[in-house]
Amino acid sequence: MSSRLVHQDYVLDQARELIEEVGLLADQDERSLRSASEVLRVLHSGAKEQALAGDLRGLLRAEAQMLAGRLEVADISLAQLVEDETVSDRIKGLALDRRGDLSWWRGAFREAAELYRCSLEIRPDDSRTRKDLARALWHLGEPQASEEVFGGDVQGRVIAPQESIVATVLNDDVAEIFGLYVTGGGAGVMPLQGCTETAPGLVTTGSLGTMAQEACDLAWSIWCRKPEFSGKGARVHAPQAGVLKEGPSLGLAVYVLYGVILGRYTPTPGDAFSGELDLRGRVLPVGGIQDKALAAYLCGIRRLFFPIANLEEVEAGFSDILELRPIEHIDELEEVL
Repeated sequence: MSSRLVHQDYVLDQARELIEEVGLLADQDERSLRSASEVLRVLHSGAKEQALAGDLRGLLRAEAQMLAGRLEVADISLAQLVEDETVSDRIKGLALDRRGDLSWWRGAFREAAELYRCSLEIRPDDSRTRKDLARALWHLGEPQASEEVFGGDVQGRVIAPQESIVATVLNDDVAEIFGLYVTGGGAGVMPLQGCTETAPGLVTTGSLGTMAQEACDLAWSIWCRKPEFSGKGARVHAPQAGVLKEGPSLGLAVYVLYGVILGRYTPTPGDAFSGELDLRGRVLPVGGIQDKALAAYLCGIRRLFFPIANLEEVEAGFSDILELRPIEHIDELEEVL
């Protein structure tokens, strides 16, 4: 599997969450915090604000370092906060949690698990950190530690990826996004690759079943009804030949993939998609959405796009750890992609 960590985009949502949690949004319009530069401005302002406690300013400074991609410097800053006896438990717990995230992104799951445990000793009621710990333990092959948090046999229901999935990339004119699947063996996250073709029409390659190919054809036909894309050519490829991609729920993912290679959408790290489309562009409900959401979280996905009809199934267990994007019609994608 080919995936790459794009630090700045991936930590942007987390930085927004911290800004909200520590109350820096009092004089800020939340809608203005869409860009990394604006979030960095707020973090830097907070780090200089003498009215705030010194340990909080240190945490904001470390968060800014993370968002700027200076991860080694941020890790040192966070470690200093943890070791400083004058730092409040709340800030120390948040710093431990952030250090755990850095370790998780590096694939150091055992180190991440230990940091999450330390954070939970200070903030035992933090459900998100508890689920982060379960995610790290799952990658270490310890599903029994995850059952209490998520319920059921996690290892049996979610298929581990070949490597950590944390980003969507566009490289050498080849776009890659992530879809979700459920088979008899469990749920998982699958990469889908796409590129333009010189000849008009659609070419599908890789491990795609009949219904999945039909979903690809339908999504492409929707794009081709737009005059500016008539006569264009595209290829969609499903790697990981050992996992057959089957079913109409692939429709939303490939529709977004086409939008990326046609230049209409900008890929965002940590996104995954699941939803059936009809010819009018409506996003229809899919099966196994709870298992898909669990797979998305355990594999590192941050933002989940899925049918609005499945919202109730997903909201209860995952609204605190995934950014949920219920979609009713494909036109809604223009605002968020």
